[in-house]
Amino acid sequence: MKISQRIFGAIPDQPKDNGGIVLVIDPSQGAHAEHAATELDPRVDLINHSPDGFGWGYSGSGPAQLALALLAEVAQDDDIAIDLHQPFKHDVIARQPLGAWSISEEYIRGWIEAILARPLYRDTPPNIVDQDEDIKPSPTCWPRSSSIRSWSSSCRKWGIQI
Repeated sequence: MKISQRIFGAIPDQPKDNGGIVLVIDPSQGAHAEHAATELDPRVDLINHSPDGFGWGYSGSGPAQLALALLAEVAQDDDIAIDLHQPFKHDVIARQPLGAWSISEEYIRGWIEAILARPLYRDTPPNIVDQDEDIKPSPTCWPRSSSIRSWSSSCRKWGIQI
């Protein structure tokens, strides 16, 4: 028996717009179930990037709020959502088309797992790179493991915002 994954559907305020509401669609609830689709909680209790709501297709405050909300909903871990929402915004939300689009819970989980599994090759501050090693400077910092607090503190120490 396959476990159904939720789908997050972005519905623009106007056609070909870059902002609007996002619905959480749960296929396991059935097409006629009262709770088959609900609005995604913007999670302004964690960070209030955008009092005007969600956005996508660019790298601004609306997409940051959407990235935070999606990660908080899927990961069910506020620390992961807070620490990873800016990279998720740049990697995924900013690249979405204007107008309506959707993304699966499975895709978001895969993105989180890939980021948490990525080795932290930036143990050296980005402005100090040995040319003989395979170390690349970067404006962002990615986790080595699920120990997010330790790597995010190191990144902030170097002046890298995540």
